[in-house]
Amino acid sequence: NIGEIIEIPINISSLFDDTKSYYRYGVSFNDSFIASILIIFDKLYMTLSNNIQNNYIKNLKKKLAYDLEEKNYYKLFNFKPHIIKKTELQNILLEKNDINSHIEKYLTKYFNINIMIIDIINELNYYISEYNSDILTIILFKINDNYEPILNEYDDNVFTDPVIIEKIHNIYKNKETSDIENKETSDIENKETSDIEFKKT
Repeated sequence: NIGEIIEIPINISSLFDDTKSYYRYGVSFNDSFIASILIIFDKLYMTLSNNIQNNYIKNLKKKLAYDLEEKNYYKLFNFKPHIIKKTELQNILLEKNDINSHIEKYLTKYFNINIMIIDIINELNYYISEYNSDILTIILFKINDNYEPILNEYDDNVFTDPVIIEKIHNIYKNKETSDIENKETSDIENKETSDIEFKKT
């Protein structure tokens, strides 16, 4: 349910010193991937009405679509026309509620973060894009096609400790990163690329 606080699996919570401080946060089925990212980084987002939250995401998706052209992110992030065209990415962002693995990859590059997925149903772990130890990591639970963020009651919602990150990543069977269809590495992956980049401290 939206806004529901849900316990995380004991095999994950046991990895933390404060085992009860982390929890799953229920998210709407619409745009749950993007909503989960916003919930992790924007404290005000959860206080907004559902209508305003939906408009927030709609405007963000418009910006993501326009920046593929205006800021040349399609080329900078090394998307390839034979895999997915720029117009296809823009159409998904502007016209559809559901996003695909290419948009998920775009979001990791746009915000310059690692996104680890824990697929509870299939007991799989994977990163949306190749793990980069120099940037922040966030963790999302996946239940069927819905995503939920892992949050901390002290608002420490990102992960920087490589030891903890590795332990969590190895809880379930590892699946190759979901951008395997687009293996080419961007030449500018480690450069500042986004207005909304999240900094590692």
